[in-house]
Amino acid sequence: MNIVIIKHRDFSTERIQETFSSKGYTVYSFANRDEVTDFVEHKCSNLFLLPADEHGYEIAKMIRSSRVIDYNLSATPILFLGDTDDITKRVESISCGGNDFVERTNLAKIIKISRNLLEPDLVWKGAKIVVVEDDRTSARIVSSYVENMGSVVNWFESGDECLKYLSTDTADLLLVDYLMPKMNGAELTKKIRNELGLKELPIIFTSSTLEKEEILEFYRSGGNDYISKPYLKEELYTKMKLQLESSQNTRSLNVYIEELKNLSNVKDQFLAVCSHDLKTPLNSIIGYSDVLKEDAQVDDESREYIEIINHASRDLLTLVNDILSCTEVHLNGEIELEEIELVKVVEYILKQVKGTSRKEFEYKLTIDTKKPIIRGNLAMLRRVFSNIYSNAHKFTPTGGKIETRIWEEGDFIKCSISDSGIGIPEEHLEKLFYRMSGVGREGLEGQKSTGLGLSIVKDIMEKHGGRVDVESEEDFGTTFILSFLNGR
Repeated sequence: MNIVIIKHRDFSTERIQETFSSKGYTVYSFANRDEVTDFVEHKCSNLFLLPADEHGYEIAKMIRSSRVIDYNLSATPILFLGDTDDITKRVESISCGGNDFVERTNLAKIIKISRNLLEPDLVWKGAKIVVVEDDRTSARIVSSYVENMGSVVNWFESGDECLKYLSTDTADLLLVDYLMPKMNGAELTKKIRNELGLKELPIIFTSSTLEKEEILEFYRSGGNDYISKPYLKEELYTKMKLQLESSQNTRSLNVYIEELKNLSNVKDQFLAVCSHDLKTPLNSIIGYSDVLKEDAQVDDESREYIEIINHASRDLLTLVNDILSCTEVHLNGEIELEEIELVKVVEYILKQVKGTSRKEFEYKLTIDTKKPIIRGNLAMLRRVFSNIYSNAHKFTPTGGKIETRIWEEGDFIKCSISDSGIGIPEEHLEKLFYRMSGVGREGLEGQKSTGLGLSIVKDIMEKHGGRVDVESEEDFGTTFILSFLNGR
């Protein structure tokens, strides 16, 4: 890469030249404007280092003028070197077409800024920055700072112009002045968030005032950060870069999340198909093994093997049904809801479990509210209660109690199902509702656990806008509390 340095009568550029040369850059040193003009007519320069004085300003204007635009110099970065770093010289340097300003004695900073100008950080490259600023000088300073990092700048003098642009085009970051005619920065931010719906677009607020009320108003309107005027370049770079990185990371994460959702749906669809296809042969195995068990011609040893086949098939069928339930819950985005009398659902499931249970329990149903109505999906709700009562049966010894209570609490209809079983270890409670969490246990009679039942309960309850909670103490039973939105 080629770097052009203009000599200055008050300081030597030799150290700068030597440093750049040692880092692999080709450095050309010239004394005046004519030498620079002659050079750019024959060669390309990737960076100009100019003195922050009338001589340097004149050369910068020449570089940016139409006379040399054919040599593609309009975008070539210019770094001004001054004796002191003050705002007046910074503004003058930017106004003449410079990209940045640094004290000429600070060699390390000259190298750092030059590298940034020659090889911009990738986070800036191609980023679309919108500047909303009614002061041309401030807008030019910001635009120059940002463009030299490889970003594209769109400048608007009013909030209305910005809104019109954003309604049809996109941006990666907004830099919004507070004090503007017709619409201030906070009002513009509210419109961007509420009317255009751009909730994640980073917006940085700029102002020459340090009034806390103005800053607070901006943050309340949906702004992300604040920069005071006059601009401190390092603060401007740091805060803008932070917002750009955060925005890019958010977009990347959203893409990954969508990809994972798609993969999860494909997996669920695959499992649903496989599970459905497995049910037919499993039902055949269970049916024929039931018949063989009762066959008088089958000897005792064979009957024992048939029992093993029957039990294993039933366990597998339970797993298949749980997988199907899981995939159905996840694949159904919106579920159809209807008014349901909760007591009837509970009574229906209780009747089923009583009829299939081989153990004797003391059942109690208490209803502390008048005709509790919820909005739900009947098939899914039956699955919820079936899973919870099934757990109560598995982990409660014969002669135990299973108590159900329904009551109204605020906006919710609540239902608790308590058993006098063996309870749940405290260390398992946190992972109880996670799929395949590894906390599933065999029932008191050796019933297998798929590790899916309670995760299905949680998913279905969340689909209904409700929740499930658990209270348990080992050896003293378990209580599940289901909270449904009141359907009245």
